[in-house]
Amino acid sequence: MRTVAKGSRLFDEDPIDNPNHRRILEHSPLSGADGQFEGDLLRRGILNDYLSRLNRHPARRVDIAVSSSTELGRVVLDYIVNERKPWVAYAQITNTGTEATGEWRERIGFIHYQLTDADDILAADFITSSFDQSNAALVSYQRPLFYPNYLVAKAGASWSKYTAEELGSANLTYEGQTIGAYAELRYSPFRLLKFDFDFTAGIRFDSIDVENFRVLVPLDPSQPTQVDPLNSGSGTLLTPYLRAEISRRERTWRVSAFADIEGTFTSAEDDEIDFLGRTLAADNTIEGHLGVDASTYLEPLIFWKGWDDPETWRTSTLAHEVNLRFRGQWAMDRLLAQRQFISGGMFSVRGYPENVAAGDGGYFINLEYNLHLPRLLRPSNLDDETPARWFGRYEIRPPSVYAKPDWDLILRGFFDYGQNFVVEPLGSEDENTLSGAGIGLEFQFYSYLTLRVDYATIMKTVTRVNIPVEDAEDGDSRLHILATFSW
Repeated sequence: MRTVAKGSRLFDEDPIDNPNHRRILEHSPLSGADGQFEGDLLRRGILNDYLSRLNRHPARRVDIAVSSSTELGRVVLDYIVNERKPWVAYAQITNTGTEATGEWRERIGFIHYQLTDADDILAADFITSSFDQSNAALVSYQRPLFYPNYLVAKAGASWSKYTAEELGSANLTYEGQTIGAYAELRYSPFRLLKFDFDFTAGIRFDSIDVENFRVLVPLDPSQPTQVDPLNSGSGTLLTPYLRAEISRRERTWRVSAFADIEGTFTSAEDDEIDFLGRTLAADNTIEGHLGVDASTYLEPLIFWKGWDDPETWRTSTLAHEVNLRFRGQWAMDRLLAQRQFISGGMFSVRGYPENVAAGDGGYFINLEYNLHLPRLLRPSNLDDETPARWFGRYEIRPPSVYAKPDWDLILRGFFDYGQNFVVEPLGSEDENTLSGAGIGLEFQFYSYLTLRVDYATIMKTVTRVNIPVEDAEDGDSRLHILATFSW
């Protein structure tokens, strides 16, 4: 029994039984012959469960190869370890900012998937709007305590500077800063029907400072608006939480879901809570979240046996895909502004300005149809001539039936829907229904470049104080843009 390494992580190092992969052999559920011990029987079920755990690491793929041995009744078991470069850096720009902070939002980040060669992951991000009013920094580190992923510890910290508009409170005027840290343990005890089950317990600490302003609008429109400091508030939040997750990934479909519950306890005095961004917010609250992500390719459902037949490549593509995404939050009390459910924008209900609506509870649903155009091309292995490649390396067409090329051009159609609910709403707080539909185009080149454009039209008007919000009325439209470069 041995490991055989592939990929870009090892460079010129020995691929056979490389020290970086010693844990894979040490924790293997099967043991090989060593002169005294004859070795275990080859049990495929146990091996598949072990491979599934190994393959949950985001930068590694492990398969097995079984070959005959020179000794009667024995076989050679190889763990084929394919790993990409252990780190990635990226830069991203989107038009997901707000009118107050600037439309464009920039992000730079770094992830190391094997910081100490123990499947430990370090991630760091900095998000800004032209280094002006809106900035955020995040860092996290996770490490398995029981290999490969039975028990994983994770800790992180964050800092953010924001305005009222980013929290869906454009009818208020304040600026805030939050410094936070968290620690959690994730337990993955078993797999059932090929579904992975994870259970997480954690605690989060946040220190919040908010400065409120008074806005004086002159009667003479030629005079500038005057903004004066009004009052300020601060407080610390302690939030313990529990989360359960389930996931399964197959060749033609995948699904994942989570549910959590958390309680928030604040140190702020009753008369100071109102200064943290929202009037009459409760000091101690309980809230829950629910999320579902699912996608499937349509060809196996439409063509059935025709898709399983590689001789009919036109019915054996992976080009037609349907995606579903759901996010929801519930709460029984009036939450702080920093804990409200925010809707509107590129990553919730498209067509609306970013963070246009807020509530104590709410949900949104994204339904998409994606057409992967390059996957409709004839596989290159069906031709006699040498296939054309970009830069002599990257596949332009699918290299074989069921395979994917190294680039993608996705034509997208989508429908988004969401609602926000307010507990004991004040006169300045509205509950809103959001709905939008549109089309999009996305270009991907290997793992280096992603360019995405979504154009959506609004189908429901959002109001504040029963007045329609600018650029958020029925019939308005918006272009959402995202560009990511990784190296």
